[in-house]
Amino acid sequence: MVFLAQTYANAVAVKCPEDAKILIVADTDEEAIRIAIQAARGVDRERLKLVRIKNMLELGTIEISEALFNHVEVNEKLAFV
Repeated sequence: MVFLAQTYANAVAVKCPEDAKILIVADTDEEAIRIAIQAARGVDRERLKLVRIKNMLELGTIEISEALFNHVEVNEKLAFV
């Protein structure tokens, strides 16, 4: 028997979700992002580069973290909306 809640908690706590050998599923986008940030190793959490894509059919508009703003400003193919 696999106890998913405990397995997820342990894998995220030690920043090794891959050690769980199972996918971690979140109930909401916000929870998924929180888990991903918590599990990230060796990153500056103040300058995280995050991209949220609603789905692969709607790539015209995406959400990005502030750490990526300068990439939008210097790329003529990208624009803030």
